[in-house]
Amino acid sequence: MYFLGADFLTQYFVMTEVQFKANVLIVEDSGCWEWQKALRGNSGYGTLKIKGKMVGAHRYSYELFKSLIPPGLLVCHTCDNPKCVNPEHLFLGSNSDNMKDAFSKGRLPHLKTAARKFEKGRAPHNRKITVEQLIQIRNLLKQKMQLADIATTMHLSISAIKDISAGRPYRLE
Repeated sequence: MYFLGADFLTQYFVMTEVQFKANVLIVEDSGCWEWQKALRGNSGYGTLKIKGKMVGAHRYSYELFKSLIPPGLLVCHTCDNPKCVNPEHLFLGSNSDNMKDAFSKGRLPHLKTAARKFEKGRAPHNRKITVEQLIQIRNLLKQKMQLADIATTMHLSISAIKDISAGRPYRLE
């Protein structure tokens, strides 16, 4: 079953391309076609009602100008503008594809922060450590090395190093 479906296209097609385009504002700089009618809550996505059913304007645009949307796929934006309904800015993708796209463009700041910690070589404070790592950490602490430097060197979080420094329990592999 498609989002709008073949039956929709043949029986209930109520808005032509011309009518649809009459509801958009073309932004010259970006090429976006911004939907000028109803928007869905705080998300900024355009919506329209077709035969009593609320439909995402970008999804409607994709089916109107390109093709049917297979089950389980999303209509994603290359321009990252939720109001945009330009079919040239729309592509099909899974939820995973959409999340990867959002992450790669920095639109998921909470995940970006988490990824940055791992890029810097830090891991969650509840990570198991080996006996050899524990000995090395204790030696570095005795040498008065900064906690942040030890954490980076050992690929652990600063919290884990603080816990070891304070004699709190930790998990050995």
